[in-house]
Amino acid sequence: MTLSRLYEPTPPGDWQGRIDDEKDYRSFRWHQWIKPFHLLQEKPAVEEQGFCFLGFCCDKGVERNRGRSGAARGPFHIRREMGNLPCSFGRETALYDAGNINCLGNTTMEEGQQALREGVKRILELGLFPIVLGGGHEIALGHFQGISDYLGSTAPGIINFDAHFDLRPYSEGGNS
Repeated sequence: MTLSRLYEPTPPGDWQGRIDDEKDYRSFRWHQWIKPFHLLQEKPAVEEQGFCFLGFCCDKGVERNRGRSGAARGPFHIRREMGNLPCSFGRETALYDAGNINCLGNTTMEEGQQALREGVKRILELGLFPIVLGGGHEIALGHFQGISDYLGSTAPGIINFDAHFDLRPYSEGGNS
């Protein structure tokens, strides 16, 4: 199982922000509401509407495209920015953070994508809606494969936000 080798729970301090009130939910920010959990060891008490973030820390696709590295730090920076968002949703909406898939060092992009695939499938098995935080375009394949593994041929697809659409041929296998 590639997931167990490349997975790490949410690092302490990734969710931070201002605190307007410690008890009044109407004043809460996401960092006060998010519930970190260990994807391989815990089963959170799933609410009616549960969303789960999973970071994909990887620069491999960017490197293959001869791009600028830094995508691997994307999940950290996204969490930092989302932490101060107000909780403008109802209390019945649960936000979870399962941590990161680390596709760093000698790990191949394909190994990282396989671990992401397994992580997304696990989140779905827990009854949560996966939201993958990344990086580069290489996030899309593992994300979709995890959904497809869980839903089979009824997999609806994914939504991938990126700064630009850099789809181009690459003669050495997959890239971003």
